[in-house]
Amino acid sequence: MSSPSADRVRAIVTKEWLDLRRNKTVLGAFIALPVLLTAVSSVMMLTAAKALAKAEPKPSTMKSIPAHIAALTSDPREATLMMMVFTGLMMFSMVPVLLPSIMAAHSIVGEKQARSLEPLLATPIRTWELLVGKLVAIVIPALIPSLLGFSVYVAVVASIAPPAVFHLVVSPGFLLTVGLVGPLAAVLSVTFGLMVSSRSADLQSAQGISGLLVLPVIGLGMGQLFGAVSVTVLGVLARALGLLVVDAGLVLLCISVFERETILARWK
Repeated sequence: MSSPSADRVRAIVTKEWLDLRRNKTVLGAFIALPVLLTAVSSVMMLTAAKALAKAEPKPSTMKSIPAHIAALTSDPREATLMMMVFTGLMMFSMVPVLLPSIMAAHSIVGEKQARSLEPLLATPIRTWELLVGKLVAIVIPALIPSLLGFSVYVAVVASIAPPAVFHLVVSPGFLLTVGLVGPLAAVLSVTFGLMVSSRSADLQSAQGISGLLVLPVIGLGMGQLFGAVSVTVLGVLARALGLLVVDAGLVLLCISVFERETILARWK
């Protein structure tokens, strides 16, 4: 038998998903963004593989390859395609951050504008139940297109790249980055977005501030590409642990600063 809290959280999740189906703008972004990034990453890989097949790069090309990639292969063609793989990893790392930030920005401000937040806050639902329900409802649909897009990308790499390049894209470090760091980053993005949304009076400012989280993701992706950030299992697990600690603290902070009475009083 489920507890009352679990029932209330489940009710919030169901409500959020129904709202997502009705919000064509957010739903369109959820579909278009992963498709776009998957297409761009795949086309980059296909274009690079086709160009390298026609004109094999010279051995001197290895001088311009980052050292951590050059250590994986002595073949200039493989090294160049591996750089494309790292670029693809950066793009797929953006999806679980961008998508949740879009929905989280709508989550509170959108309900204020639709006048559906006041009746919800007037119910006996606890603040943590409300926020956990919204968190779950946003993270799950954000991760599914990210993982599907990465699966398509892996299939593209498998079909056109040398075995060494394919082994890189399915290496434990890469899979942990997408499957573990990605979800933790999504939780961070949603929690931050909920805090911003609860304190914002309009959708544009909420989206603008929430979208700033993509900048560290781009920086992290560039660091991975140029070897400043490790994609080894230990390196990825260390980042995941750090994100887990930050997520836990941010969720608690979000619950503590979410003043339902103040939100109701300030909204005109």
